[in-house]
Amino acid sequence: MLGIVLPMSPTVLSFASALGWAGALGTVVAYALVSQKVLSATSRTFQATNAAAAAMLTVSALAHDSLPSAAANVVWVLIALVALVRSRATDPSGTAETFETGAVPAEDPRSAPLDVVAPDLDREPVLA
Repeated sequence: MLGIVLPMSPTVLSFASALGWAGALGTVVAYALVSQKVLSATSRTFQATNAAAAAMLTVSALAHDSLPSAAANVVWVLIALVALVRSRATDPSGTAETFETGAVPAEDPRSAPLDVVAPDLDREPVLA
């Protein structure tokens, strides 16, 4: 649509494609960091990366006349911006960036040590 209304030079289309690839990479890296628990899904770093990456993907989608993709990415940007505003309101210092590392609380039954009963393989067998 925009390509028809506003003819784009090959240079502009190449730039838009490069933005799209950068946005795709940013989205994948942000998702990988959350999946590996390096970042929290509510962290400002994750939300800002999502907003920037989706904005780049929006530019690329519009330049290539892909309105459904552009619309989805505009919504993605809005979701990330709302999350950023809310995180600013609840944590003005921005200290909740990454996952806390540490032991699982003792009251969690999953944290209790398991008793393992196994033969002592280093000892000579006793023959009766």
